[in-house]
Amino acid sequence: MTLGRSSLLLLALAVTACRPHAVDPSQLHVVSFAPEKETQLPTPPIRILFSAPVASDTEVGKPLAQPPLTITPTVAFTAYYADRETLIAQPKEPLKKGTRYTVALTGPVVGKQAETFSFVSSPLGFVSPLGQLDHAFSPTDPRLFARFDQPVLAADAARACVLRSDGSTVALTIDAEPAEESLRASNTVVLKPARALEADRTYALSCDGLKVPGGDVPLTKGSLDAFHTYGPLHEVTHAPTGQDVAPNDAKITIQFSTPVALDEIRSRIRIEPEAEAIHKGSLDAQQTTYTGFIDLEVGADYKVSVDRMMKDRFGQTLGKDVVFTFHTGDATPKISMETGIFAVEPSAEG
Repeated sequence: MTLGRSSLLLLALAVTACRPHAVDPSQLHVVSFAPEKETQLPTPPIRILFSAPVASDTEVGKPLAQPPLTITPTVAFTAYYADRETLIAQPKEPLKKGTRYTVALTGPVVGKQAETFSFVSSPLGFVSPLGQLDHAFSPTDPRLFARFDQPVLAADAARACVLRSDGSTVALTIDAEPAEESLRASNTVVLKPARALEADRTYALSCDGLKVPGGDVPLTKGSLDAFHTYGPLHEVTHAPTGQDVAPNDAKITIQFSTPVALDEIRSRIRIEPEAEAIHKGSLDAQQTTYTGFIDLEVGADYKVSVDRMMKDRFGQTLGKDVVFTFHTGDATPKISMETGIFAVEPSAEG
């Protein structure tokens, strides 16, 4: 059987359609690449979009016997063209966490300049803030519960992590027993300073260089979390002052530099002339500011004092008495009315 001229023409067109267009290598390039920078997927599809068709229609959707790319470190994968311009490489096994993978194009899909791309699989991250730590009033020998989004070795964390403050650094050690704990991978690592920290100073935790076991990409995010060590106990401010303080429901406040216990301040504070309500005040959320409301006498001089032996939460004493005075003026006018529901009868006629 012989084919007519029209049949031969159709066959030639069909064959041509199955082949990729001839592309000038100097013009062929990658339009986009995924994943970019990093991925959290254990087996992420690697997608490469070209500027022109690189596959025939018959190749689309079929596994490639010789994929035109390499992945380093080596990982088993399958490859196929999703369409004539898009190449997909699908890993068959989970990628190593905290590891940089490099994809290089090979063979006929390489343009004038060989193109390579890289991304990081599950980069190590820090879970802020440091656990079980008073960030505003830390002790000078704190236990630092450093939490990460994937397991790390305590020994690696102790080597990589430091505390930084005004250009100086403090090394950290493992706060764990027995020693075998340093070789166990965990999301939470308990560290402690190698020496006592200075009082009333801000420290920032840095773990540059820390890697997950078997990974090659270090944690490089600078300061991960910061905290401040407590300073000496002293009075910061007080109120009221002056010669015309409203005596009714007067607000008396004293702020200290470090937290104090409520029972401690209540037992150490005095007011003259005596007013029992001064011992029934409350502390704010930080436990540094004591507030009491007292009805005082009109036109009287008052003295408030706090005993120098008052201690803060860390056992520090004031060292000297806190004393301040004020004078009350006239009482603030008030209106006192009964409240409730009342029945009113209509007026009688006449």
